Amino acid sequence: MPQIEDIGIAHVHGIVAEMGFLFREQSKHDHGIDAQIEIAENGKGTGRLIAIQIKSGESYIRHNQQGDIVYYSDERHIHYWYKHSLPVLLIIVSPQQKKAWWIDVKSYIREHEGLLDRGPYVIHIPVANVFDIKLNKYLSQIAQLGTIHFEVSEQQNNDLLLKSEEFYLKGNRFLDNGDYESALYSYSEAIKLDSNSAATYNNRGHVHSLLHNHQKALTDYNKAIQLDPLLAMAYNNRGFQKKKLGDLEGALRDYNQAIKLQSTLDLAYINRASLHELARDWIAALADYNKAIELNPNNEVTYNNRGLVHYELGQHTQALEDFNQAIDLNPVYGPAYSNRSLVHTYLHDLDAVIQDCTLAIRYSPELAHAYNNRAFAYLHKDLLTEAIHDCKKALKLAPSLSDVYNTKGLIEVKIGKHIDAIKSFQQALKLRPDSIYYSNVGLAFMAIGEIKKAAIACSFAIKMNPSNSEAYLIRHYARLKQGDKKGAREDKKMYDELLKK
Repeated sequence: MPQIEDIGIAHVHGIVAEMGFLFREQSKHDHGIDAQIEIAENGKGTGRLIAIQIKSGESYIRHNQQGDIVYYSDERHIHYWYKHSLPVLLIIVSPQQKKAWWIDVKSYIREHEGLLDRGPYVIHIPVANVFDIKLNKYLSQIAQLGTIHFEVSEQQNNDLLLKSEEFYLKGNRFLDNGDYESALYSYSEAIKLDSNSAATYNNRGHVHSLLHNHQKALTDYNKAIQLDPLLAMAYNNRGFQKKKLGDLEGALRDYNQAIKLQSTLDLAYINRASLHELARDWIAALADYNKAIELNPNNEVTYNNRGLVHYELGQHTQALEDFNQAIDLNPVYGPAYSNRSLVHTYLHDLDAVIQDCTLAIRYSPELAHAYNNRAFAYLHKDLLTEAIHDCKKALKLAPSLSDVYNTKGLIEVKIGKHIDAIKSFQQALKLRPDSIYYSNVGLAFMAIGEIKKAAIACSFAIKMNPSNSEAYLIRHYARLKQGDKKGAREDKKMYDELLKK
């Protein structure tokens, strides 16, 4: 009866043969390698090799909560695989399921630097990484990298890779400390020494993105994916970059691919949710934020973002809970205070709005939304000097923020500058069409006697949002002025019904 190990080797051998490649079992197993795969073309070996370690048996099929296979290694094997002159695959075989899963060990170690210096020596293999015939193109690619490395003597190669790794790790430290220019230099030096590290290109792309070098970032992410088509984080990052550059469809494709490759990557769900928000698909956004929180319940940004989705859906209690949770996780996270003030505004708790916005500004002084929200609260408390000051500050910080022009228009209505108010509301509408902006400009038109324009503006407001009670009330008065008593009665009836809800 064959041993479990032999069954695993035979399983991998069969798949390699289906790929048209050569399987070379080690006659005498070395420290951590069971066999080699040689890439073949037209049935002939090319000399391009991949080293493989095969673990066979149901005892190796251990899953974490996210469904990944968890392999417990040790320091000796981790260092051996990392320093090996060939690309190294770890393959876990389930004889019962007649299925195998794989991981590119060197790439994994580069992405988890703690494995080299402190452990724990645990490798997580995504369940999507099925070892089957579809992998043949990827194996050809990583074997080609091994061939390139072999063109230098093994000792020289190891020296270059170690120096490259030093620069890579330095780059990571600079990145963590916010020293982006130094990180950029370190990653570039690492690439000069080893131009085949997908992780380094991915990280340098991230630095370029932080420095607003968007096209350079995209180029680096493309290179990372070319080197490692299964690097989920590179797809996630490229998707983020495509969104920045306005390619929303391309961004969605990349986020979907990142999730397909690594279903536990919470960042990809967060980023995909942001695309759903742009499309005002709140239900899809909520589903992605829920999944991201399930995967990582300690990210204040996710709770903050989900809170905004709840707010848009009119779920104010849930929104408040999410903003509170974000603040509990990070008491100095300014956006959560600013967004919580939206719920307080809805609840007409103006003092709470001012308190939250003041904290938001303390922790995030460049947060235009916080100044705008506080200006709105000051306006409704008749603190016009403070309202005007905050509105000007918000406009200076974010001259393209539509809500600020709306607030500016409301202040101008309050002080009797109705022509200026109309211009402000129209600017808000130009930046972002919104039902509230239409009803507000209708109010300003009413104030200067432009009754027809007021009625038209309110009709647009109602078309965009049939629940905009103020639009019905303003149009009610406009229709009375026009002599349309029936239409006025209908609008007043709708206004009263909406107030009861």
